[in-house]
Amino acid sequence: MVFCRGFIYETRFAKGSDKSDPYNMGVFHQPPRRLKADWFLTDDIAARVLANSINLECHGSLGIVLWASAVGNLNYQEAKTALDKLFRHSSLWVSRDVVDEAYEVLQKMF
Repeated sequence: MVFCRGFIYETRFAKGSDKSDPYNMGVFHQPPRRLKADWFLTDDIAARVLANSINLECHGSLGIVLWASAVGNLNYQEAKTALDKLFRHSSLWVSRDVVDEAYEVLQKMF
């Protein structure tokens, strides 16, 4: 995804192109498409600040797991396992208070 002038664009890179290179913007499989996004999904603080500045609703990994539980897409054990993996096995940094609150919210849902 590329953010430009208040809009989010989906990009599709050509086979064999280096997707990890942020300057490899000219090698698209097809032209970027403008998306009408309801949510912007990121765990990056700077990206959240930008999204909030243009009134785009922003959610991170933790919020997505809790939302999926709330709407019935994940049962308690699936959601707890997903939270465990987020907190213990990913590079996502979350404060102990937020971790405790997430588990508390999950227990209240079920």
